[in-house]
Amino acid sequence: MSIQMRHFAVIITANYWGGVIFLPNRIAPHRVMHERFGDVTPEDVAEEIHEDLSSPESLRKTREEFLALSGEAGAASRLCDIVCGK
Repeated sequence: MSIQMRHFAVIITANYWGGVIFLPNRIAPHRVMHERFGDVTPEDVAEEIHEDLSSPESLRKTREEFLALSGEAGAASRLCDIVCGK
């Protein structure tokens, strides 16, 4: 698939999901993580990452939001119990 076709597919998908592709952003009531579409340079991404990593408050908030989206722990063990008939 050409770069232009991939770019077009990302834009179509983002438009379909209201501007979000990243799964946590789709299931959360608000954006949890940055998403970039279109022409993005490594410098753009590096700047966003640097800003996020430079802010302990931003890191804490993002961690809490991911934990809230993940639900309770132990899903793999419960699935094994169901499959094994326990």
